[in-house]
Amino acid sequence: MLLEQEQDMSMEGAESRGDLAVMATIIGSFWIRYMRRTCELFDHDLTMAYILGEIGVHNVSHMHAKPSICQSLPQHLSAGTLSSFLKPCNAYSIAEATGMPRETVRRKIVRLEELGWVTRVPEGGVVVSRRCIDHTYETAYPDTFFELLETYSHLRRHLPEKWFE
Repeated sequence: MLLEQEQDMSMEGAESRGDLAVMATIIGSFWIRYMRRTCELFDHDLTMAYILGEIGVHNVSHMHAKPSICQSLPQHLSAGTLSSFLKPCNAYSIAEATGMPRETVRRKIVRLEELGWVTRVPEGGVVVSRRCIDHTYETAYPDTFFELLETYSHLRRHLPEKWFE
């Protein structure tokens, strides 16, 4: 079904182009609000925010392989043991993932550590800090989730039903 919708989105014609313009406007507004909050949170250093995101994704990448690991996430959060559950990474792995120079990544990781967004672990590497986890689960994800719902609602009001079948 998703593939069919992707194909439909490439349709020619004034009606489809108009729909795509509506999508771009509504989704663009969501992204701008999201980026504005991110800029404010990271003192307008989007590279640092991106690197923190990559660190977080790397830290939890092993969880996607087994649903049971994902399902134990709430228990680790409430017990305060999530940091021991995360898979550490280093500047090299993040540079590989992003295509950025390793020295740039290393400097950003040092700054993220100074700001309390990441923590070095004894076995080497870094994981997202408790501050980062708290911000993500208490503020960032709930805010983003409700904004996504609002964006979806706007799309539903302004686009023909064919886009949601």
